[in-house]
Amino acid sequence: MKKSHISGKVEKHLGRGRRLGYPTANLDTKTKLAEGIYLGLVKKIKGGTLPPLFLRKLLPRSSLFDTKAGLPSLVFIGKAETFGEQKRLVEVHILDFNQEIYGCQLEAEVIKKIRDSQKFETEEDLIEQMKDDELTAREYFKS
Repeated sequence: MKKSHISGKVEKHLGRGRRLGYPTANLDTKTKLAEGIYLGLVKKIKGGTLPPLFLRKLLPRSSLFDTKAGLPSLVFIGKAETFGEQKRLVEVHILDFNQEIYGCQLEAEVIKKIRDSQKFETEEDLIEQMKDDELTAREYFKS
C-alpha cells in the first residue's frame, strides 16, 4: 500500500472511544481508503483551542511534527458495526495523547493496514481487539 494522507476538522461525536479507553479524533473528511484499521502518523494539529501547556511543550518540538516524524497513531475507517452505526467514520487514536483537540485541523499519514473492520459481539471483545491493535502499533513504531 502506498502511503496516503487524511485531513479534516476534529469534531465531537459520541465520546465512545474515550469511554472505551481509546479516545479518538473524529475527522470531518472522506477518504477512498478501504474500511479497516491502519497505522498512521499525525503530522499536524493546528487551530482550535489547544491548551497553552501543549502548545509550549509539545508542538515546538519539531522532531514530532516535521516531515520525517509524527505522532504514532491508529486510524479507523469504516462503520462502527458493533454499535449498529451505518455512517462511515474516520477516527484517529494518537498513542499516549489525551488532549482535547476539538475544532483543530488534523493531518495524518496513513502508513499500513493492519486488519479489516469487523463487528464484535460485546464491547469487551472490541476492547480486547483494540488492545491487540495498540500492541501491533507500538511494535511497528518501535522498530
